[in-house]
Amino acid sequence: MKNVIVFIMTLCMVLGMSSVGVWADGSWTTKATMPTSRASIGCATVNGIIYVIGGGNRIERTLSTVEAFDPVANTWTTKASLPFKMAGITTVGVNGKIYAIGGRMTSGLQMKETTYVFEYDPATDTWTSKAKMPMAKYGFGATVVDGKIYTIGGFFGARVNTVEVYDPATDKWTSTTNMPTARENLGVEAIGDKIYAFGGTTVNGETKIVEEYDTKTDTWTTKNNLPKARYSFKSVVANGKIYALGGNPNLSRYVEEYDPLLDKWIYKTSIPTDRKNIGTAVANGKIYILGGYDYNKQEYLNIVEEYNLPEEIPSQPTNLTATGGNAKVDLSWGAVSDATIYHVKRSTTSGGVYNTIATSPSITYSDYSVSNDTTYYYVVSAVNSAGESSDSNEASATPKAVEEKRVLSVLLNVKEVVQLSVTYDLEDNIDLTWSSSNEKVATVNSNGKVMAIGEGFAYIYAKNVDGSFNEYIPVRVVLSGADERRLAVHLMAGGQAKLYLAEEAENVTWSSADERIVTVSDIGVISAVNKGLAIIKAEFDGEIYQIYVRVNS
Repeated sequence: MKNVIVFIMTLCMVLGMSSVGVWADGSWTTKATMPTSRASIGCATVNGIIYVIGGGNRIERTLSTVEAFDPVANTWTTKASLPFKMAGITTVGVNGKIYAIGGRMTSGLQMKETTYVFEYDPATDTWTSKAKMPMAKYGFGATVVDGKIYTIGGFFGARVNTVEVYDPATDKWTSTTNMPTARENLGVEAIGDKIYAFGGTTVNGETKIVEEYDTKTDTWTTKNNLPKARYSFKSVVANGKIYALGGNPNLSRYVEEYDPLLDKWIYKTSIPTDRKNIGTAVANGKIYILGGYDYNKQEYLNIVEEYNLPEEIPSQPTNLTATGGNAKVDLSWGAVSDATIYHVKRSTTSGGVYNTIATSPSITYSDYSVSNDTTYYYVVSAVNSAGESSDSNEASATPKAVEEKRVLSVLLNVKEVVQLSVTYDLEDNIDLTWSSSNEKVATVNSNGKVMAIGEGFAYIYAKNVDGSFNEYIPVRVVLSGADERRLAVHLMAGGQAKLYLAEEAENVTWSSADERIVTVSDIGVISAVNKGLAIIKAEFDGEIYQIYVRVNS
């Protein structure tokens, strides 16, 4: 020993394609009506507030009206008008600003496509003109990737397939690879680095086509078609899925959800109100449909309807690991954001059949119902109110008996005190920082004196300023019976005892950690002075040995 103290270290039905299913879920709620009835509007959300921009109605074919809806308060306020009256304008939000792009203006008895781009700052309620589009068009889709606005397709004397990119940071436009299919009145949405263009009208009429653009590779790929051809609809992204809403007369209530990971479309709960040329937005995890035109009643609408997204079945847990111990297996796995609990499943055969052995609210679990030397195979699944995910990867472990490691420690009764020291010179303790890992069990003062507070286990640490010395010793505190269990010499005050270490007694150097409690002579005779507990050190042949001495009154 180097020191006196030894420091121890359900799919319902198939429609046309196997990629399409029908699900009845989600719910619609009617909200406060928009102050101005209108269709062909632009919508964008900033800080949970939905801004409805421009459009037209029976009184005015184009409007400059801007109104803001607070979904939480369910209230409307009027904002600064657009610089011009415009309908069919495309709007997106970027970095707390709203960009109103293109659309149409009234020119005499005609509607004229525009190249205008206006930036709206909700914080100051002001509009600013920005660099114009390369070509005047309307009926295009727009979305944002990496802070840049991608405008795709549209109508400019004819249907186009152009892709033009606006960078708000530089106020400049650039072009990228054209979309394979020229079309207008389409849906365009981005998820991650991918942009999806779907539906709309081509030279041959409305289409089901879905094409994916990879912004990193500047390439297009064909994906699974929409369930039905549609145009004049709107789309949003929510919970990593794309939603296509409303549109041409026979589909004006349809809601379809696209999962890009599965390349699958499914039907969702229908819109309560027939309408086209609507506005759509997402705020606070809900989808909103605003305004539009009712084919049957031939009315411009101010109706606002809120779609409460159904809870999705959670994703599959990943990175399951299993570690065997003595008659136990410890499991851990990656968290699933929409899970409420996890099912832990076990088998004695790789690949199952697995039996559910526990339900865990956390991402760890210890299985104690195992036998040593048997291999166990585990999977976990994530669960919420919508259902249960598929199983995780399989992990296995074999618990084995482990020889218990026993270490010497300071053993104290509650309220006992013992002086610890790095050496037998207490002055060496002065430049150390002493601390306890659990002061409910034992405390230590600035000079290494330990007080037993309550039953339990703690480590007492000692380190110097530069960190070259950083050690600890375990302390076990018991309610009673420490004297019977620790290695110690017991004396009454005034008593003596002879300690023996080696035949060559003259070669042993003896010392006491606390001579107020006990002293020791050069030949190992200890003398009890006062009640307490002290440690006697013996140095022999380059080694250090220690023993407790307990003095009672």
